[in-house]
Amino acid sequence: MAVEDPLFWPALDALLECLKTEFAKHDTPPAIIRHQTGNGNAVAQIDPFGDTNECCEGLAWVRLNTFYPSGNDQLTPVASAADCNPVWAAQVDLGAVRCWPQAGGFGSPEDWAVSANLLMQDATVLRRAILCCFQPGNLAYQTVMGAYRPISVTGQCVGGTLSVTIGPAVQECCPD
Repeated sequence: MAVEDPLFWPALDALLECLKTEFAKHDTPPAIIRHQTGNGNAVAQIDPFGDTNECCEGLAWVRLNTFYPSGNDQLTPVASAADCNPVWAAQVDLGAVRCWPQAGGFGSPEDWAVSANLLMQDATVLRRAILCCFQPGNLAYQTVMGAYRPISVTGQCVGGTLSVTIGPAVQECCPD
């Protein structure tokens, strides 16, 4: 018997679809938009034997950062989940990375301005994906928008992440 996650997977999947929808409106959408696992930012794959570089193709993702018991409207953690039916909340990160200007060399001020503008467009898409996915009045999830955080040049990538904390209206019951 498979174990299904009734609390957060539907939200992660919905956010991915919203991210794809919003990036479809972008002049230069990332070629790769996916679920991401792991700790920290998505690690773009670079094929050392070929010409595949996910950063330069553009990479965007939805990733579960953490989840925890929460017993309040601000979706902050509580000290313990002593009862059998805790309210849960999850922090989810949406992110996007691109090739940094003149990867392997030095970019001109104009190259960096173009890159900065592209990253601001990506940040706008991340924000709109969350706002459009969890519109006011959405009874399935309560949300608290988090902060946008730039990702410094790492490898050949530069970009940013935006976090959102979600609390599903459905709660998990204790097994009998």
